[in-house]
Amino acid sequence: MRWLKHTLFVSAVFGAGCGPLDLGQAPTSLVTNSDLTLDCPQGADLKKSEGKAVVTVWCERPDGVRDGKIRGTWVGKGPYLAGEFCGGTPCGHWTRWYPEGQMIQDVVFSPTDGVTKLKEWYKNGQPRLEEEGREGRASGPVRTWYPNGQLSQEGLCSDGKRDGVWRSWTDAGVLSSQGTWKDGIRDGAWTLWWDDGSLWESGNRRDGKRVGAWTFGSNETAERVVCTFENGEIPPGPMVEVEGQFVESMVQPIECWNHVEDDIYAYPHNYTGLRPRDSGDCP
Repeated sequence: MRWLKHTLFVSAVFGAGCGPLDLGQAPTSLVTNSDLTLDCPQGADLKKSEGKAVVTVWCERPDGVRDGKIRGTWVGKGPYLAGEFCGGTPCGHWTRWYPEGQMIQDVVFSPTDGVTKLKEWYKNGQPRLEEEGREGRASGPVRTWYPNGQLSQEGLCSDGKRDGVWRSWTDAGVLSSQGTWKDGIRDGAWTLWWDDGSLWESGNRRDGKRVGAWTFGSNETAERVVCTFENGEIPPGPMVEVEGQFVESMVQPIECWNHVEDDIYAYPHNYTGLRPRDSGDCP
């Protein structure tokens, strides 16, 4: 999953509608070139890696398993990372920092229930992500933010997949979408709004497909179109005879055919909400 990729360094694996989660500004390190001397557990030796930008030290057993603390610093600057391994597995509290001293990431590995709590910040100090994970997959409440500090998305994850109601906002704070997921598949009520707050579309999905009546609106006129779907398709109209031939009659507005396939439906270039065809994987 994406957040675990962001927590991989030096072979280490490095949360929503359930209540307010406010990360606030990222902490700033007051440490300058911290001492990289570590007290390693018995049977582990101190190892060191020096690069052009980062110097890292850690404790490692003769069999190559990392055990004990790990520290890293930006060359000529402050800390880069700090954490700990327990028999080769990341444990305890891990942090990672920008070269300028702002925190990038804060991760806590629970030793009892296997829950990992992750927080991330942008370089400008604004919050970027907060979520919980279990066994390497996002599980629990999730919130993401724009660089300007505006909430972007919130919802729940289960085993790495979106589950339940998710909401998204534009970077100006306008609610842009609200929809229900089930095991990473769109299933239930979905509504999208234009950036000015007017209705874009609203209806229900089953196994990702449009079903029943859907209402489509425009941000340029007050006109709305109502279309009926069956398993994502426009149901056929009754056959009528025209000039000696039987043809399917059109019983729904012609505009409805523009909404049959999500993949060909044109989203505005400036739309910042959660599109219905977005991945069911968690952020």
